[in-house]
Amino acid sequence: MMLDDSKDRWRVALHEAGHCCVSLALGGNCTGLAIFEDGHGVASLGGLSPFDNAIALAAGAVAEELVVSHDPASPDPFLRPAPTRNENCDMAMPAALADLAACFPLAEATPDAVKIAQYCIGGLEDEPERWADRYYFVRETARRVVADHTRQILAVARSLYSQGVLHEHDISKEIERA
Repeated sequence: MMLDDSKDRWRVALHEAGHCCVSLALGGNCTGLAIFEDGHGVASLGGLSPFDNAIALAAGAVAEELVVSHDPASPDPFLRPAPTRNENCDMAMPAALADLAACFPLAEATPDAVKIAQYCIGGLEDEPERWADRYYFVRETARRVVADHTRQILAVARSLYSQGVLHEHDISKEIERA
């Protein structure tokens, strides 16, 4: 899937910003974010316990749900303008994004859902009846943290949407402004 639609780009930006802001809220770090032309994104997270990491991973999908009620160009979360297509949106990969992308080869990326499942099963291999409980707890915790940090997620996502790549200092600036 090529990111030829501003709605897809916005969804990916929300997803990656969700990972980032929840990681920071849980005491971890995020050293960079990027959106790729092929529809993928990356968030470089660290410093989290396995449980907190699972929550930060689940937060990406939860944050994507904000695409329904928030627009990339609307700073007011309660006022959504009529949907428009941004014809001037530059989808080309800038040099900074190419540098960041080189650090995260897509071939080595494990999908979020797989990592969350590995956490939910880990240590409970002989107790499959507990896997679902662990998953729902992770997902609900992610939902609550995203709800508590929606303003920050939207601020970071808007910047990522327009720039394509954010480094740690850019992320900090956006969160401070939110």
